[in-house]
Amino acid sequence: MAFFNPYTFVPAPPRGPRGDALPDGLRDGPPDGHHRWHAGRWTGRIEVTMRVITPLLVMRTDRENPAGHRHLQVATCDDGRVDLAPTQIKGMMRAAFEAATCSRFGVFEHHRPLGYRTAADGTELRPALVRDGLVVLPGPLRAGGVDRPATFPVTAWGETAGGGRTWLLAGFAHGDEIDAVVDAATWSVLGVHQPDNAPAPATGQHVVRGLLHATGPTIRAKRAERLVVTSVVSSGPNTEPLTQRESRTIRGDDAEALVIGLRELIADQRAVHVSARSDEISGRGVPPWEYLGHEPGRTAWSRHLYDVGTGPAPTWVGPDTVLPPTGDRTVTCWTEVRRTRLRPVMISRLTYADPPDRLLDASLHPADRLDQLSAADRVFGWTRGRRKGGPDPQGPEAHRGQLRVTELISPAACDAVEEIAELTLDPLSTPKPSQGRFYLGAGDGGPMGSGVRREGFFDAASQALLGRKVYPHHRELEGVDSDEIRAKRRYRPAVENGQPRPLQDKQNVTLHEWVRPHSEFRFTLRVTNLHPMELGALLWLLDPLRCGRPDRPARHRLGMGRPLGFGAVELTATAVDLCDGEAMSTFLDTLGATVPVKIDPSELAGEFEAGMRGRGFGEVLDVLRAALVGYPKADRGVPTPVRYPRNGTSPIYEWYVQNEKDAVGGDAQVLRRRGRGDRLTENR
Repeated sequence: MAFFNPYTFVPAPPRGPRGDALPDGLRDGPPDGHHRWHAGRWTGRIEVTMRVITPLLVMRTDRENPAGHRHLQVATCDDGRVDLAPTQIKGMMRAAFEAATCSRFGVFEHHRPLGYRTAADGTELRPALVRDGLVVLPGPLRAGGVDRPATFPVTAWGETAGGGRTWLLAGFAHGDEIDAVVDAATWSVLGVHQPDNAPAPATGQHVVRGLLHATGPTIRAKRAERLVVTSVVSSGPNTEPLTQRESRTIRGDDAEALVIGLRELIADQRAVHVSARSDEISGRGVPPWEYLGHEPGRTAWSRHLYDVGTGPAPTWVGPDTVLPPTGDRTVTCWTEVRRTRLRPVMISRLTYADPPDRLLDASLHPADRLDQLSAADRVFGWTRGRRKGGPDPQGPEAHRGQLRVTELISPAACDAVEEIAELTLDPLSTPKPSQGRFYLGAGDGGPMGSGVRREGFFDAASQALLGRKVYPHHRELEGVDSDEIRAKRRYRPAVENGQPRPLQDKQNVTLHEWVRPHSEFRFTLRVTNLHPMELGALLWLLDPLRCGRPDRPARHRLGMGRPLGFGAVELTATAVDLCDGEAMSTFLDTLGATVPVKIDPSELAGEFEAGMRGRGFGEVLDVLRAALVGYPKADRGVPTPVRYPRNGTSPIYEWYVQNEKDAVGGDAQVLRRRGRGDRLTENR
């Protein structure tokens, strides 16, 4: 069954070093400022009506249950009107303006490589040790003419009567040096002992020495930790000797680079668990080494993800992971067989080759100086971002922008807010940016190859970002009542015990009301010293028939729930009072004897579109228009749902897991670069 993805991308093509490929007036340069009226620049006001097309979710939290699930109501002011902030309108308009004018990204903070979780395949790994400025790869163990990795599983965890976990290796901790008696036939550890205290091996046994690598009870079925073998002590009588090949030692700059990479990888893994709302590791109310259950977030966190310091902790946790290690300490870790790259645990989160900002053309990076401002920066405002090394101390840190949203009049809540039966939304689970198939295309502008493996994502030499993310309008929700909207839910709920259920947890929310369609907001845009092309772009976006189509007006998107089709609004400029700066000065100098020339909004909007097409940026406007118009109600008479991928009623993530498996045969699904309807299909 085919379905449309809830989001697509407006192309963000290279614009030249200073936006030189764009029409004059949209290229990079300093703003004209607010201190005077400039000749050839337009100043004045634009009155706008914003009509709600699909239910608008401008919400506040009414209450939150112990599981973190929020119940939402429409935000209202003390005067009984819907509480919509001018900054929300400005943000919506800036996003559309950035895309339409091919401006620089206002914010783009992806300066470090993203990560992905590796497969659980221990045969592709070998142990590694970090100590004394060196990276040591212990040589493989050899017995019976066969080489094996220098590591053994050691049974370390038992299960308590209550389903908890108990440490079986009393007296030993992560990082300790131990001797182990191993069975030569089964290649298993029979017992562990303090160094030089192991009994003499019997026939068919060996004694080896190494370091205990313990990560904790991180998954439900885990029973073993790992012993990294550093030497063979002895073999039993009448037993083929066990030997260890020479270790490989990496020194100098190469070793330092590996350790820095490992340190950054650990920092990245820790950062993944910190969100704007909470720290998953330290914020769950119990120590991170505690096993509370098998559900995600309730197992113990892996040892490298937290620091104990001098605080109380079970004996097994051992010392914190400090890189590079101090004193005579040694850090145990893992490296891949086919390439030398360190990882803290066997099933680890690794980073891609390049950070996302290397896949974005330099001309689209956020401005660092006032003379680099693109059209969106000048019109809507700019703040210098803080990259690695700090901002350039020279020049202003910010620009206020040449546009303000004022005189916002919201409808009365008693008229605009509609109470609905309790509606729990399905989680808005999207592929994370590390899911490259949904964010990347080929460097030549085509789609990513269906056979590209996950570890090959984010390669700046052959790939590029698809563009600016937008949520196309869901036309099938126009003109329908609340009951029908509820019935048209395209997201199937999770399944428990064979029965679908709308799970209420911290990943989703429950609605009790929304701003009803046909409600109207009114506001005024006050602009100062806009270039005719900048003003033309603004007026183009405020004409629903021009940036849309005569039979399909454009719908911008505002508020929560945009992937579900909520928050479609129509913006219309109802009155325009603008004049040229020179004409305004003359008007004042002559005390009104000379009437300033008024503007023709349609003419300026047309000049903007013609200028963009004349410079080869017509595809940008075409794709943006397709998103504003929205996905069709039906494809050849058959309704095509708009939703995230899912196989039947199974969890969403299973679709992505299967899609990665399909890449092996070259059949993985990807988003195309053009956004005229990114159609995917279900895997049955």
